[in-house]
Amino acid sequence: MLPLQRRQLIIEHLARRGSASVAELSALCDVSQMTIRRDLESLEEEQLLERTHGGAVYIGSAAGEPPFSAKKSAHEDLKDRIAAYAAHHFVRDGQVIILEGGTTVACLVPHLARFSELTVVTNGLRTVAALQSLGNTHTIICTGGILRTVSSTFVGPMTEQFYRQLHAHVAFFSATGLTPEGAFTDPNLLESQVKMEMRAAAGKTVMLLDSTKFGQRSFTKTFRLDEIDVLVTDDRAPRSVLGELAERGVDVRIAS
Repeated sequence: MLPLQRRQLIIEHLARRGSASVAELSALCDVSQMTIRRDLESLEEEQLLERTHGGAVYIGSAAGEPPFSAKKSAHEDLKDRIAAYAAHHFVRDGQVIILEGGTTVACLVPHLARFSELTVVTNGLRTVAALQSLGNTHTIICTGGILRTVSSTFVGPMTEQFYRQLHAHVAFFSATGLTPEGAFTDPNLLESQVKMEMRAAAGKTVMLLDSTKFGQRSFTKTFRLDEIDVLVTDDRAPRSVLGELAERGVDVRIAS
């Protein structure tokens, strides 16, 4: 089991139980108690748990990650508006583009039909299926790796290594939350690791984030504000927050 998988398992176990001992987590993950203590220290730094004498208490959100289909149907109008804006302003014929496998970014796909000779790289299984419906106008590359059924995305070392060999013009991302401290967050460590490699492979990073995600905090940090180039959101986003983001140098775009 990879360290990221182990920490994900720990936090999911704590979310269900509320607390657990080091010995219990050691048996669960089949590793030494010393390894568990290091994991707990790391997760405490992420403000997801609080260490106690001999164990840990969960302090994060207990809500589990919803399946792709449930996320897709949430706030579809906002997602499509944001995706349409992003396609119009940041996609050009002949580019190599990266689409992470989330539902907001998947809304870009119908808006790619008017472009020619794109090379589209994604770790999203459902995104690949949607791209296929556009016909033979684009080259579609799917990364492969370990398939996460809940999100229909590929993750793991194979997926990460794939992006290390690639250079793209632009990468499109979303997130489950933007914290008040200015960090984009997601519910899964393995997904976040893949996104970091995607960002490193792209010349430009565009974050698509609807207004319902502002102020939300999920399991793990993905990017800081200074690690993206553009943030595209909708006109329902809180103006005070958008003003603060602009003051911090973020290129904020409102999709109307």
